[in-house]
Amino acid sequence: YNMDQFGQLSVATTRNLSDSKNETRRKGANEVESIVRSLKGEKFGENQIHGIIGTLTNQFTKSVQPSMRKGGLLALAAAALALYPDVDKLERCLDILVDPVLQCFGDHEATVRFNACETMYNIAKVARGHTLTYFGRIFDGLVKLSADNETKVQNAAHTLDRLIKDIATETTSFDVNEFIEIAKGHMNTTNPHIRQFLVGWLTVLDEVPDLDLIRHLPEFLDPLFGMLSDRHKEIIQATETLLNEFERQVTSDTDSAPSKALVDILFNRCNSREDRTRQVALQWCINLLKKQPQEMLPFCADGIRAVLPCMSTQSEEIRHYAAECNDTLKSIINNHCQRNNQQILNNVIAILQDMLLRQEVRTRIAALQWLLLLTDHSYDLVFLKFTNLFPLLLRTLSDANSSEEAITLDLAVLAKLSRSPETFNQFLEQLVRLLNKDRKKLMTRTALGHIVKQLSSLIDPEKLFRTLSAILREEAEKDKDFVATCVQLLNMILLTAGELASLRNTLKRGLQKKKTSQLFVELYHCWSYSPVSTLSLCLFSMAYEHAYHVVCTFGDMEITVKFLGQIDTLVHLLESCIFAHIRIHLLEPQQHPYLVKALFGILMLLPQSSTFDLLKNRLKCISTVGLTNAMMEGKLVGSAPAAGLPNPSTALTTEKKSKTSQIDWEELRAHFRQAQGLPDETEEETSDEEGCQ
Repeated sequence: YNMDQFGQLSVATTRNLSDSKNETRRKGANEVESIVRSLKGEKFGENQIHGIIGTLTNQFTKSVQPSMRKGGLLALAAAALALYPDVDKLERCLDILVDPVLQCFGDHEATVRFNACETMYNIAKVARGHTLTYFGRIFDGLVKLSADNETKVQNAAHTLDRLIKDIATETTSFDVNEFIEIAKGHMNTTNPHIRQFLVGWLTVLDEVPDLDLIRHLPEFLDPLFGMLSDRHKEIIQATETLLNEFERQVTSDTDSAPSKALVDILFNRCNSREDRTRQVALQWCINLLKKQPQEMLPFCADGIRAVLPCMSTQSEEIRHYAAECNDTLKSIINNHCQRNNQQILNNVIAILQDMLLRQEVRTRIAALQWLLLLTDHSYDLVFLKFTNLFPLLLRTLSDANSSEEAITLDLAVLAKLSRSPETFNQFLEQLVRLLNKDRKKLMTRTALGHIVKQLSSLIDPEKLFRTLSAILREEAEKDKDFVATCVQLLNMILLTAGELASLRNTLKRGLQKKKTSQLFVELYHCWSYSPVSTLSLCLFSMAYEHAYHVVCTFGDMEITVKFLGQIDTLVHLLESCIFAHIRIHLLEPQQHPYLVKALFGILMLLPQSSTFDLLKNRLKCISTVGLTNAMMEGKLVGSAPAAGLPNPSTALTTEKKSKTSQIDWEELRAHFRQAQGLPDETEEETSDEEGCQ
């Protein structure tokens, strides 16, 4: 048998297996194959075969000489081939055949690693399903060999890999649990060769229905998503194709709900740094939400947390998918979430509170849109969170990053949550404090105008201005300058904003009406802290005699450049369509003498300028100052009316007309002087003023 009874190979065979030439080593391997074949039928042949394999392992595959290790590997393959087709004997020898081969997978010599792949291939080819006993060690070895720095070794590993895949998919004994455990240990690698190797295995096993790989999806899905960020196009394409197939299987399985682990992975991947990863994750989420809305309902809060930040990304495509996903989440809440499902809704509101704290404008806008939806869906539940939401909503108003759209939505939410008088007053009080605190940003006509106009479109303008007036009047006790600035801005908004047309119409109905007079008085008490605003309110409301007295009071005040600037603005407003009803009254100066005198008083305050000329030209359209004075003095006995003018004795003053309104004009005059820090009028001053009039 060319060997002794203890399994020692002959000198000639040993020499051939140790030769430096591959042809000679193969000759020695053929000799070993012949010996093993001849021993298969011997009574104690199996023991001798074990002895030969032991010799090949100890003296050859563990040798320090590369040529001997290669010869030993070739001989082991020959021994396996010789044992075939006696599967039983082969199975009993597999342990001692496979172990030395796997040891050589990590050899430092590339040619030895190549021969190890070749030997393992030959063993697996004859052992077939029995090889799976060593699947874990073989798979680990193949993972490393797939990334070998020698192309020849890689190719050999790929050949062996294909055979192992065939064996795994054709046998029912393949343990998919073992595969998942082994694969998980390599999934986080960044090596492109290993990634390609793993994706290949997952793709092959997914095609085997009986393996039910989808059941283990949460265990490897996250690192699989990570492979989408690879730099190699072919790996990205293979990974994306595999993920699409997994997504199809998951979304089509309507009999079972997706696991929380799976959903968490998807939501976490929605905020990956790589756009491709986010896009695929969002597509998964969209399809799951659409096809299994009821099953996904418990995950809606987590979905909002994941999707809303994506709406602020720079990628337009990602924003598109995020918006679609967000709309689908809204639809689920609207159509599948009952109002009594407090746990889900509370979780959603808590997430939205976090989203309002973020800096990204689009994210906050989306959060505000959600709050608007929830106030319609479950107002009572949202209202219970008013204490927590209120400071966050106010913060959005003052935040420098807030866009006009964000402020509009923010005000809409605040308006909806402020239905009760208590919360409405609290909201406006906090708004006034916010204006006082952040004057630089909010105390401008544009910023405050936007806030007031939006609120006026959501809340009754009269209620809004009455409440603001009351709050500002209280605030005046602490900071008159702030209130004066607020009033100036609110006055301009009142006179010019289209959203306040209904309020202007109320003021124009005449102070004889109780509702109008009450509104006028409430506004007046606040407007008094801004002299020019008070004058404009009186003129607009046709309280002409009181307007005249206000102009006269200006003589007791310090006239500043700022004051003249406000007068200048008022004159230009008088020429606008807002004050058209006043200009019409100038057609009948004898019926509105105090209007004429008030306008001439304004003219006397103005320095020579284009504004002065503008008002002067307007007043030229009516009677001269002399004729007007004659008209006013017509109440003297025997006085005749000016030519061409009706008798002024028939003219009624505004205050006389307004007695039915029960307005205490003296109280208003006293309040105005007090608001401006002027001393009370004495009887003598009053008498002198009446003499001037």
